[in-house]
Amino acid sequence: MRLRPVVQTPSISPEQVINSVQPYFPWIAPWTIRVSVGLTSVVGSLLSEIQDILGSKPELDFFRITEEPTTHAGDVYKRKLCVFLEPTIKIEERNNALFHAVGQAISASLSICYICGDDLQTKNVHDEDEILLYPFLKRSDEFELRSGIVCVCMSCAEKQWKKTQQLERGKPKTGSVDKGKEQCLAEKVAGAVPAELVVEEVSELGESIEASAVAKSNDPTVLMYTEDDVNRLELNYKNASKEQKLRINGMVKRLREGNPNKKLVTINDGWREFCDDLSEKFPNFSEVVGFIRNQLALSAEAGDSVLRFCPFLLLGPSGVGKTEFLLTVSDYFKTRLEIIDIASAQSGAALTGSESFWGNTQTGALFAALVFGDEGGNPIFLLDEIDKARSGDYKPLAALHPLLESRQAKRFHDLSIAELTLDASNVIWIATANSLEAIEKSIVDRFVVFTIESPNKEQMRAIVANQYARFIEKHPSGGFFEEKARPEVLAELCKYHPRKVRKMIEQSFGLAAYDKRRYLTVQDILASDNVKEKPQHGIGFMSNNF
Repeated sequence: MRLRPVVQTPSISPEQVINSVQPYFPWIAPWTIRVSVGLTSVVGSLLSEIQDILGSKPELDFFRITEEPTTHAGDVYKRKLCVFLEPTIKIEERNNALFHAVGQAISASLSICYICGDDLQTKNVHDEDEILLYPFLKRSDEFELRSGIVCVCMSCAEKQWKKTQQLERGKPKTGSVDKGKEQCLAEKVAGAVPAELVVEEVSELGESIEASAVAKSNDPTVLMYTEDDVNRLELNYKNASKEQKLRINGMVKRLREGNPNKKLVTINDGWREFCDDLSEKFPNFSEVVGFIRNQLALSAEAGDSVLRFCPFLLLGPSGVGKTEFLLTVSDYFKTRLEIIDIASAQSGAALTGSESFWGNTQTGALFAALVFGDEGGNPIFLLDEIDKARSGDYKPLAALHPLLESRQAKRFHDLSIAELTLDASNVIWIATANSLEAIEKSIVDRFVVFTIESPNKEQMRAIVANQYARFIEKHPSGGFFEEKARPEVLAELCKYHPRKVRKMIEQSFGLAAYDKRRYLTVQDILASDNVKEKPQHGIGFMSNNF
């Protein structure tokens, strides 16, 4: 099939988009959807959101999705989604939800290649290091810009460049002009090959995009920053000192290399069984587990399945298993657990960065997790021993007031780079404390507070069994030993404080391994008590020993 030259305005294979999404959203049949195949996943996500908000058969007076090129000369792989939506029944809050979903879709469309669907990367074609790494950027006429800043699909650009190289050498491969699915489409749009070349059918691309769209539509994301934000940051420091410019240029480079669209960790289908297991392993956390179960149900059964909890605080004596409990939760959901030791924090800099006027200014842990973390846009932040925060001129907890309110957290500014606005509204905040007396009431009021009692005798057996099982599961040598502790060993370990048990178990396994035994003995436990504390007879963990 021969084609006449193609301009950039038409969408690429819009029929492939319809064929991909209509089986899952049959209600779109009367309406117009005319976008390129690379945007299929974005359209699928938007349709899923609309269906969640308006029901399985949305009642609409008007609905239309198209695309348009951006005005920036370097955005040859970028097209902006245009969505026109008018629900039949107008409810203010529901309209707000639709408006938000449309905005998210438009932002997402500007971050991927409309030709193949790959993530776009921001590159500076005037940067010599970039050209050494990616020589195809230098040769592309589309990138001849004064600023040198371009948003490019590296896959399409490289394949297009390689094809151009072959044509320039006059040695195109005959018989197997395997243009590649994305490359073929890219060359049509960019005009990099003569119109006389035969173009392959794109049905195979449609099939792969369809499978990708179904998967991606179930992966909600949050946009942390935009290209304009990064350009504005760079411009603001144009006349700054040498040290400041060096710091900002390094940050700008990392931001452009990264992906601003962060996936949100979602709840898997086994969450009910996980909660039951959590109740068995942490019997003295039953109230907290009930809270977590309800929060998971709210999102998994009635919402978007994104992992989210209201901020909550675990109140109780040291060593009752608070940190172990939270490690178990974060491990199961495979999300980042960032522990901030409030007791050692002199200010809020560890969390929200230090002021930019300081010569040694640095971004905080929250910025690092949201911008450079690979675990998603809803990490868990554990504020450990929040009641030990230092008092004085520098208040480590001051930054929590806006962060614990989702509406304000949507516009978080790290003090080191205050020009950049991040969405921290999906962060999960958990705190621990021994007492509430030293914590500001305005902070306490923002948490759901749970009191964790010291475990009784039966609960202690479950806790010890869980710590033993955790070693077997997580430690590299775990497979060598018996899967369950022997009854006499379990009984001996129950005499000690939960925090100490964890250390004693590991030392006991070392003693057993030295003797080439696959099991622990009571003598191992006694020998691992390096401090030689007198074991507690009972479970009164408020004694002076602790």
